[in-house]
Amino acid sequence: MDFTLNAEKYKNQLLTQEEQKNITPDQMMDRLEEQQRFDTGFEGYKVRFESQEDFAEGQKILVSDEALVQYYEKKDPSMLAGLRSKSSINVCGKKAEKKKLRRKYLDARSDEKMEEAEARKMWDADVKKLRDSGEWGQGARSYNNLEEAKEALKQQDTDEIIECFKILGKSEKELKKIRNRVSGLGYLRRQQLKKLANKSALDADLNGMDSELLREKQTRYVKTKVKTADWESYRMVRTIQEYKSNHQLPDDAQEKIDKYNKTHKPALDNAYINRTLVGFMKEVKYTTENGKKVPATKQDEENLKWNNTFVDSLLSDNESDWEFRFKAMDDMIQECWQFSLPLLKKMQDGTFDYKKDIIDDVATYYMHSRHQLLMSGWNEKDKRSSLFHSKYAESIDQDYREELDARYNCMTLMYRAMDYRYADKGIDVTNFELKYLGSDNSEIVNTIIETAKTFLPKCNLE
Repeated sequence: MDFTLNAEKYKNQLLTQEEQKNITPDQMMDRLEEQQRFDTGFEGYKVRFESQEDFAEGQKILVSDEALVQYYEKKDPSMLAGLRSKSSINVCGKKAEKKKLRRKYLDARSDEKMEEAEARKMWDADVKKLRDSGEWGQGARSYNNLEEAKEALKQQDTDEIIECFKILGKSEKELKKIRNRVSGLGYLRRQQLKKLANKSALDADLNGMDSELLREKQTRYVKTKVKTADWESYRMVRTIQEYKSNHQLPDDAQEKIDKYNKTHKPALDNAYINRTLVGFMKEVKYTTENGKKVPATKQDEENLKWNNTFVDSLLSDNESDWEFRFKAMDDMIQECWQFSLPLLKKMQDGTFDYKKDIIDDVATYYMHSRHQLLMSGWNEKDKRSSLFHSKYAESIDQDYREELDARYNCMTLMYRAMDYRYADKGIDVTNFELKYLGSDNSEIVNTIIETAKTFLPKCNLE
């Protein structure tokens, strides 16, 4: 059995994981049809690798006994039982055993073998369903043989792919052509196309597309994770994921922190850094110029400079440098105060409803709620990180300081109450991920609101 692959030929046609990030479903189908015509050239095997790295590993496994053994030691050591002698792995002998392991490795990437395995699972599930319902033996079954199960599997995959293209705005005429093209793809390539088409369809609203079909798809997707979630939950979580990715510490921040920790005790751990720095970062998007990562716009460049100054402020031993950061925190409270004032007035007159009075822009909500969470710093007595125990706070007017403190407490509680609106929608606001947290938290929220009201007299709502 010849296990040698034509590396250059396969490399030229391989769709890597990196390429998949920036490709449309239409482009994917063109590429997959091209791959479908590619034959690796040994015993009729048609195999698919996920990436260039996966392909390179495969080459080693197919020609090197040592690489073969290392793969199964990591993947499934029990598979090596046939190669074991009393003392160690028998790498030199037992060619038939090693051939069997290599065939198993290829089977896991073989279109035909994977399709048969998945079709058999469908068939077995159908039989179990009929037995459980008592219909077995009455001639009722979905598939009479494995080939029918494989056709049903293909139909199921194709229908799901067509639904995605429909959401993406394809006409009925185009959908008919797409269906014919999909039917010509093998099992593994259908899965590849289905994965990308699903992701593109789920995020179609980012490109201005919206429909009941799209919302139903997003809702079906999130309900497999949390029963109280819906299409809005999906979009909220996705928005915050994007927010987080664009509000990171500067690339050299960890180097600065490591340098600080070498000369200071206690060291600043990740929890401290997350609490005192990460939540305050301004948005910075990057692009690549001449192979170098650079801020995408002039505004991104200015924001990066601001972020660096904020980081340096925390790590500086010169207390006069801290004033920049505390002044920025004070400004954030003022910004949040103006934004939250209408909701605070509703809380004051008793008409605030956490289920209805929700901030439409979830990114703005997230920014303000993180700021409120982080304002007090990691340790309330730590003058390096805590706004309210800093020299900056001590230097401002006493009456304003009390008002500032009351505003902070009031808004912190209000945003805490609003957190439960997201909890009702299946979102854990500690990390903005999907999680079941109950479906009605009214009693908890009412208690929080009543506590918040105690700070209103000092807040000067006018």
